[in-house]
Amino acid sequence: MAKTLTPLIKPLGPALKSPLFLLVAGLATTNAAGKNLGQVAPIFPIGEIDMLEWIDQRLKGFEASGQLADMQNEFTERALQSIENPPPVAGLTTTTDPRTFYVDPSITLPKDIIAPTTGAVIAKAGTRVNPFDTRTWPKVDGQNVLPRFELSKVLVFFDARDAQQRRFASEYQNAKPIKWVLTGGSPNKMATLLDARMYFAQQGHLTQSLNITHVPAIAYQEGTRWRIDEVNVSGLHPLAIEQ
Repeated sequence: MAKTLTPLIKPLGPALKSPLFLLVAGLATTNAAGKNLGQVAPIFPIGEIDMLEWIDQRLKGFEASGQLADMQNEFTERALQSIENPPPVAGLTTTTDPRTFYVDPSITLPKDIIAPTTGAVIAKAGTRVNPFDTRTWPKVDGQNVLPRFELSKVLVFFDARDAQQRRFASEYQNAKPIKWVLTGGSPNKMATLLDARMYFAQQGHLTQSLNITHVPAIAYQEGTRWRIDEVNVSGLHPLAIEQ
């Protein structure tokens, strides 16, 4: 038995019978002085498209033809690919002339900081605060209101697509815990290789804030500043991994 489909066009009969429509039609007839102008084009019923029904029928059509499953598979594949190989950070290179430099982590407060219990202003907008220097932190009645902060980890930035940088990462050690930050390559493969959690420098925000232009680079707190050590890996034996 054929299935009856709901029409996509809904007649506007009730609207045509409304007083407003009849009044406008009457005025138009009067202005036309009773002349019959004839039919100048095919006549179609006035209607509106029910978009929800149209979308539903389109989806059912895609599902019946197999296109919907293809679209879902394509979306899943793209999502998995973006997780397995995120877009690399642009503009980073290796170096054979490594340098050490320092970065001030201070920030400028965009607005006043208000004490939630008293409503008092403990730091005004425009104040420069260094998270590595407690002397710059907001105070209330001369007392620090924030806990003392010291970075306990070392950040290591490297591009896992480079076999020599992979060798560096596999051999690097530090007395402090290491936080691995990829600028390119597969986080999953490197997590397996190093048996450690991987982070990714998405869109290069962190590398830009630390002025990193060459990788590998090691970033850690030294006094009240970031210290960045670039690494020359040109003499290391490449480390291959399964593709």
